[in-house]
Amino acid sequence: MDGVAFNGELDDVQFLQRIFDLQKLPSTDPRFKDAAGDIWQHTINNDDLDRDWIFSDDRFNLVNGPTEVFLRFLCEMVHPLVRPDRTKL
Repeated sequence: MDGVAFNGELDDVQFLQRIFDLQKLPSTDPRFKDAAGDIWQHTINNDDLDRDWIFSDDRFNLVNGPTEVFLRFLCEMVHPLVRPDRTKL
């Protein structure tokens, strides 16, 4: 998966909103009231997070959390709305 963006054609916020209620998750940046603003700031506005930041963020707990959540994440990664061009990975 090296070089493959988990979010496909969507930005990180758009992608993660398909799985999580970002307005109910806390921000790790005190300037923002929720995860949506925090993620926007650090992935779209500043682009200062590593591409794989999601896998180490405890709010989403993808690595050690419920299997169902991780499977939903994987399904969204290959969903046609997320990755409309089947030739691009």
